[in-house]
Amino acid sequence: MSINCQIGPGKQQLFGEATETTTLCPDITAPNGKIIYDPFRPRAVGTLAILLCDIGYVPNGIILTSCGSNGQWSKRLDECKSQFPSGPVCPALTGTWAWLFCSLGHIVNGSAITFCDNNGQWSSPIGSCNSLVAPSNAVRCPELTVSNGAVFYDILKSREVNTHAIMLCKLGYLPEGTTTVICGQTGVWSGSSHAKLFTEIKRLLKKGSFSKRRVTSVLVANQT
Repeated sequence: MSINCQIGPGKQQLFGEATETTTLCPDITAPNGKIIYDPFRPRAVGTLAILLCDIGYVPNGIILTSCGSNGQWSKRLDECKSQFPSGPVCPALTGTWAWLFCSLGHIVNGSAITFCDNNGQWSSPIGSCNSLVAPSNAVRCPELTVSNGAVFYDILKSREVNTHAIMLCKLGYLPEGTTTVICGQTGVWSGSSHAKLFTEIKRLLKKGSFSKRRVTSVLVANQT
């Protein structure tokens, strides 16, 4: 390709014929990549062109060529080919980490972190963001009542499906039987049977001798 610099119409020629020819090599296209030219003399004779591939693609051979005096590139640049042709590619460089952050009022359900491995795959599926406030139609298990103790629920998803309820006895009382239950898909606690007995044993010190007082109490684990 040649560019001629000549005197325009109506201009006086003072120094003879003013003609200058600049030779340029043709522009190069690079699917899945881009070509970097000399920033001061792009595609001019004696300058270089360098092939850079997009993320997830690699050059398959020659990546550098020079512009000759005949206006042709010295070598034909190769193409950018997929680094992982047999599967999906992470939209990031290998070794890049990704974090999941939930907006206010939501909590991560599942994995909150993953990274792009050497096979171009994410190391693990990323989780999702669930609302801390259960929808009005969400399945909930009923509250449990305990005598001589207390029941503690999940502080974020109280009495929702797949959450736990844990029973703790008062000081001086011992659990007998199940102390942890799970809320099932149908809204029924698993392991919540009928009354369980607890025995309170206290030793009273009186005049250097011990006496025992047995008090039987009942855990009411029925559903209300």
